[in-house]
Amino acid sequence: MNDLAVHSLLVDIDEAAALLSTGRRTVELLLSRGELPSLLISRRCRRIRRADIEAFIASRLDSEADNVQVEATTPEATALLARARSSRNEVAGASRTRRPKRRLDGAEQLPRSA
Repeated sequence: MNDLAVHSLLVDIDEAAALLSTGRRTVELLLSRGELPSLLISRRCRRIRRADIEAFIASRLDSEADNVQVEATTPEATALLARARSSRNEVAGASRTRRPKRRLDGAEQLPRSA
């Protein structure tokens, strides 16, 4: 496999299955449910954007419990997990800052000290 094929923007169903560590049928089910978007190139040629696969993985990691252990099996999967974890940590860090609550009359209500 050449470098262009490894880093292509679009992958077929079998390559998507390999990236997701699942079978072809699982990817087909995700496509039919609309959980994974795809491009129909021709009547029998469907491609999936690599970015959509990465977004799907990130959304699944965000929706799962934080204590689920995910093990990467390929260098690509390792990179995807690292990116998903760093973006999740950035979001978690941003949500820790408490903003003043707004009252119905528009005035700010300061958080109570515990």
